[in-house]
Amino acid sequence: MDTSVWRFLSCCLAGERSSDLFCAAELISAADAGANNSAFSVFHQERWYRYDTTTDWSAIAMTAVKYPGESRWLVLAVSSRGFIWELYPRGPVESVSRMPFEVELTNAATIGHSIYVCGMGRTCYVRSASGAWKDVSAPWPRPEEGVIGFTDLAGFNEDLMFAVGWSGEIWARSDGNWEQEDSPTNANFNAIAVGPEGDVYCVADGGVMVRGRRGAWETVETGIDADLQDVCVHGGDVFACTDSVVLRLVDGGLIDDFAPGGDVPRTCLRLSSDGHGALYSVGPYDVFKRLDEGWERLA
Repeated sequence: MDTSVWRFLSCCLAGERSSDLFCAAELISAADAGANNSAFSVFHQERWYRYDTTTDWSAIAMTAVKYPGESRWLVLAVSSRGFIWELYPRGPVESVSRMPFEVELTNAATIGHSIYVCGMGRTCYVRSASGAWKDVSAPWPRPEEGVIGFTDLAGFNEDLMFAVGWSGEIWARSDGNWEQEDSPTNANFNAIAVGPEGDVYCVADGGVMVRGRRGAWETVETGIDADLQDVCVHGGDVFACTDSVVLRLVDGGLIDDFAPGGDVPRTCLRLSSDGHGALYSVGPYDVFKRLDEGWERLA
């Protein structure tokens, strides 16, 4: 992908061992002229491949799922207004549709064996294997609460999932019911991740990181004040990123995970772990992959 022509918007991992990186990108010249657009690509076996579909909307988030009983993966991209691009990579088969709701979405995530999207007003929707969408939103904000919305979702499974959002809100959903958690911050959350040992990590503006479990949350000293855009638990470590650097959590706080003097990203936005040794960092103009021996540039 030529990052002088294309600017990355969002990404996800899918396939056997989550080995393929799917990305949405916009044509820079068109976007800078005010025309929203998205094209879709995959990094497969060390090469980039473009798909046929282009859209006149921006893909703000991507995720992927393999439904129980299905032999193929589904990759999904979503716009803030609920437009959907769906891909079955084997074929490939692409389609574009729109959710049957008036929405203002912010993110998408796969929890258990289902795809969820979230957005303003604490909205949350789940996609069934048939393609139907169901409203499973948390309580709508009261007028005195002002403008409130979810910005990310994560969960161990569909029996216990979490959503974070503006003003430091943390909500937990179990048995189909949402309950608000007692958050230790009022900073706007940008992302959430669940670790294999059960710890949940949330990152926010101003370098704020919160760690905890249902009913017990604490702030983590990060040592930085830059806005944290994403968080990921990978290989026993916790990683986070700002707009321009990938960081790793150590006892003293967050430190730059890239070796000094080497090739480093100009931009960061999303972190994704394949769960089998590879961590990906995708920013508007940079894509990197981390293995045990360090980071390598993919775009």
